[in-house]
Amino acid sequence: MAAKVVAAAKARRHLYLVARPDAAASEFGKTPYFTADEFEAMGYRMVIWPVSSLRVANKAQAKLYATLDRTARPKAVVGEMQTRAELYDTVGLDDFEALDASIVASVVPTLATE
Repeated sequence: MAAKVVAAAKARRHLYLVARPDAAASEFGKTPYFTADEFEAMGYRMVIWPVSSLRVANKAQAKLYATLDRTARPKAVVGEMQTRAELYDTVGLDDFEALDASIVASVVPTLATE
């Protein structure tokens, strides 16, 4: 794997190379927990925790499905759900809609008459 990372680093032009150098790490592994500041002090320019978010989401989904299994409705967990407004804010929907409007406008075709 190290050879692949080296090859990718040599081939890259304008992109970040993201590699997981310690497959035994992530939560519940052998590597101690470090903060982003501690990683920065060790020379890292970017730190991601992709498995952390996946595990949190999986646990929330398990809770939802257990609730559905018991009650056959999600009402008991609605308060823990992301609202539509929160989703739109998170993904920046207003910015995407403004970009769409700046790129193209819908045109209704007319029938050609002879």
